[in-house]
Amino acid sequence: MALGLVRARRGDPDPWTPLDEALELALPRQELQWIAPVAIARAEAAWLEGRADAAITATDAAFAFSCAKDSPYTTGLAYWRWRAGLEPEIPEVRDDPYSLEMSGEWAQAAAAWATMGCPYESALALASANEEPGLRRALTELQRLGARPAASFVTHKLHEHGVRRVPRGPRQKTRRNPASLTPREVEVLALVAHLLKLVGRFVG
Repeated sequence: MALGLVRARRGDPDPWTPLDEALELALPRQELQWIAPVAIARAEAAWLEGRADAAITATDAAFAFSCAKDSPYTTGLAYWRWRAGLEPEIPEVRDDPYSLEMSGEWAQAAAAWATMGCPYESALALASANEEPGLRRALTELQRLGARPAASFVTHKLHEHGVRRVPRGPRQKTRRNPASLTPREVEVLALVAHLLKLVGRFVG
């Protein structure tokens, strides 16, 4: 499940093979703690691909199961159904980041996720903003994390708000660098290393 979700969030190839395997392993257990997280992951992956209907379908059975059990998973499942275009389907507003965002309190949701050490979820909450500063913060963080599909969503939303100068994020060569260095930065670093080596020989 984690492998498929990371691939989906990064926009890497083939998130569905591991997500399908996760579903095959979870369903026979007939236990919500196995089924719900997989359903949530599959819904997010579908949403990131722009397939809202598939995101809803991915959560249908798990959501009904969770509601019947009055489970804490209900809010997470409802969140992705809401992201896919449905009205919030939780019985009451609860003090958690998902509920805060669904009720329009995206800034508080982002702050709550940040406090919990969840930068991707925090940036995704900022993406619910309807004003440029919040959306730009979301885009900057998603680009930093390499979350290309969600960053594309925010870029599109900024364009809808009439913003034209939208940062494109790191180039492909920069993303491939383990330290996220640009080719020019790699070149400068090599020159600095060479200079330090010469200085070391001189001092020695």
